[in-house]
Amino acid sequence: MSFLNVLLNDIKNLANSINQKLYLLGIEIENNFLQIKECQSINETEPYFNCLQKIQHVLAELIFKEDVKVPDYLWIFVKEFDRLDDQDLRKYMYDAIREGRYFFKRISN
Repeated sequence: MSFLNVLLNDIKNLANSINQKLYLLGIEIENNFLQIKECQSINETEPYFNCLQKIQHVLAELIFKEDVKVPDYLWIFVKEFDRLDDQDLRKYMYDAIREGRYFFKRISN
């Protein structure tokens, strides 16, 4: 195989790998939402919101610094969870998730 063919194949595999990892991140976000919904108090949610905050931060870097296109549902997540360091936002989202007013919907774009 020529160098060009190897390079092109590697790029294609890289794109597929990124898409698979973004899909898995969506599942991880969903799982954290489910865990938050099961929590009986806001104090129990800290590890889940911390995880969501880490995910949001990495996705924001991919979008804004690396110009990586992500599925719409991840873009929406990045926008809506931009200030997860704010305890008032965490409390608002906790209440909204528990009451069914907010949920993470993983859909393709």
